[in-house]
This record gives sequence, structure tokens and C-alpha cells, in this order.
Amino acid sequence: MIKSDKKTLSKLSLAFSPADIAQLGRIFTHLRQTNSSTVPGEQLIAGLKRLEEITALQLGKSHYVFHVEDSWAGENTMYGDGTNLYLRQGDALERKCYADYPSQQDFICDQLLEHGFTEVYTGRIPFDKPFLGLEAGWTDDDGDTMSHEPLRKDEIAYFTERGITVTVLDQLL
Repeated sequence: MIKSDKKTLSKLSLAFSPADIAQLGRIFTHLRQTNSSTVPGEQLIAGLKRLEEITALQLGKSHYVFHVEDSWAGENTMYGDGTNLYLRQGDALERKCYADYPSQQDFICDQLLEHGFTEVYTGRIPFDKPFLGLEAGWTDDDGDTMSHEPLRKDEIAYFTERGITVTVLDQLL
């Protein structure tokens, strides 16, 4: 379905945006789940794997920002919700601007702009599979919860006003 050699994957990573690749991934997933394709399921799975490889080429060393709600921080500080910034490092996300509570969007924007970054990604993390090691949400032994969601419209507007482009990916692969 999609060739797996590095040259082809590299060309495809340049020809399409991350949003395009995510959209195609949603289509492949839907076709496989609903058995709506004449293409055999194993080929769709192989196609999804190639899309993941293309995404890795496109988004390596990229920044992701998520809206975060943290019940512990909400009970113990005045910052129970906010945003968290992550840097993609290969197959993992590394949290930046670390504190015991979610960061406020002005702080995240300041940090990005201070280091010359003007583009971030956000999207919905699947509940059934972590995205680069980051789960959509969890509950710890004490019953405290934390959730990661796509940036909200007002947060996206704030980032945009500050000169940071936010690409919302329909599906995080």
C-alpha cells in the first residue's frame, strides 16, 4: 500500500502536513474497524505503521501542548488546570517547564518564544493507547486524577495572538 523505504517515507513526510497524515490515519482506522475496505486488514495495518513512520519523520523534536486538569494541584494549589509543554524526543515526550502543577499558558508561550519556537501541536490522546508514553488520563493510588486534552479554543487563540501556530491533529499516531 505504502512503500517502506526511507526515501519514499521522507518524500511523503514533506508532501503532506502532519494534519493530512493524521486524517489519513483516521480513514485507515475507520476502514479497518468497520470492515469497509476491499484492501485486506493486514495491508491497512501496514499502512498505519507507515503513517506512524512518516509522522515520526515530520514531528521529531516537535513541541506538543495539552490542556491539563490535575485534581491534586487543584486541591493543594490554585493551579488545578492549565497547560503542559512536551518536547518530542524520538518515541517519547519529555515534559518541559516542569512544576508540581500545570503551567499557565502565558508562561508556556514565553518559554517557547524565548527559545525561538513558533509552532506547537495538540490533539486528543487515545484512551486505549498512550501517545509517545503520555496517557490521556489516569488516577493514582490516592484517587487523584490528571487528564491531558487538546488545547481549548481560547487557549489556541491566546497562543495564536502571541505568534505561535497551533496545529490541531485529529488523531495522534
